[in-house]
Amino acid sequence: MRNVLVVAAALAIIPIVGCGPMGSGPMPPRLQADEQKKIDDAWENALAPVDHLDRQAVLDTLIVSQAFQAGVDRMEFHSEKKFSGGLVVMEIHFDRAKPNDDRFEITIRDAAGKELRHLVYNRTEVETTYQELSDPKYAKQPPPNVPVDAKKREEVQKRIEAVEKLFPKPEEPKPAK
Repeated sequence: MRNVLVVAAALAIIPIVGCGPMGSGPMPPRLQADEQKKIDDAWENALAPVDHLDRQAVLDTLIVSQAFQAGVDRMEFHSEKKFSGGLVVMEIHFDRAKPNDDRFEITIRDAAGKELRHLVYNRTEVETTYQELSDPKYAKQPPPNVPVDAKKREEVQKRIEAVEKLFPKPEEPKPAK
């Protein structure tokens, strides 16, 4: 029964949010009313009664369905990375009731904590960038028979190459023998 509930919750949400955490870049998706209702209903089913799923089933449901990010009312994400010059702090701010306040912030601090740089990106900037950099028509080998703006493709490829010089792609894991 537990597996049926996990699968049902996942099937209700996965088509809406896509694959993987932060499937549309570093912000949770903003959903249409009908999509939001499906997720709200899935939460009601998963939590009524509140303890009908065991501990593992709750985790399974959240991981498979991506419900920790899709259709949530508010989401705050905070991550930090030390580097030789100090600390990079990255934050995502999302409130379903305040769509104009969605933002991705990056703050760079020196070793003493003094702010050196603060960048704020709104949802449109983040989603546009994600779409451009992940669109298959701008890939090195675009799909056949897809119209491609050659100038835009060249621009996107240069941007991707610049990123790859800074952050080389990890090697693909080799299959176990």
